[in-house]
Amino acid sequence: MKSQAPFLTESELRKQLEERGALTPLVERALVQAKRSHETQKRDDGAPYLEEHIYPVVGELLELYATRPIPEELTVGALLHDALEDDLDFTEARCREEFSDKILGIIKPLTKEKQDNNRALDQKEVFALNRKHVAAIARAPEASKLIKLADRYNNLSSFPAIAGTPKYHRYIRETEELFLPLAEKNSEFFYQKLKKKLEELKHMNV
Repeated sequence: MKSQAPFLTESELRKQLEERGALTPLVERALVQAKRSHETQKRDDGAPYLEEHIYPVVGELLELYATRPIPEELTVGALLHDALEDDLDFTEARCREEFSDKILGIIKPLTKEKQDNNRALDQKEVFALNRKHVAAIARAPEASKLIKLADRYNNLSSFPAIAGTPKYHRYIRETEELFLPLAEKNSEFFYQKLKKKLEELKHMNV
């Protein structure tokens, strides 16, 4: 089954940011760092990680803030939300130095420990770890919660490519049991989007 994943190029994202007056010098630096951290990275379906995940996550948050200015730290945090986890050169100290303690405080709760990304773990073990991860995010800054909800929506939107796999079914269960409650408490926008996407996926012939 062909993926219907969101896809957003850097130039398209820059245009959106410019139109919103949100392409600040700090956001520019975050765009550069995101490209440095993820330029060669691919998703499960072989698509470029930047265009199919990082940039679309920012796009979701721009949609959330369609009628009001988007906070700079939210845009920067979204661009960097996987950098600590995926880029060994982008350390906490470097994040603090090049961006700020505030940005680090947003993206650190979104960063899993290396042992939690062990590919040898089965889906039940991953689910248990993600339950703890989401519980921690529930105590994190609001920006962290919104970025994680945008991240989850993007991942669900990309999943028809691996429909029917154990990972797919874990994602469905996690979204129902962990992410919908988080969204219900923190963002009606993402609550409705996640709920609708789950309904679409459940009606797929897999």
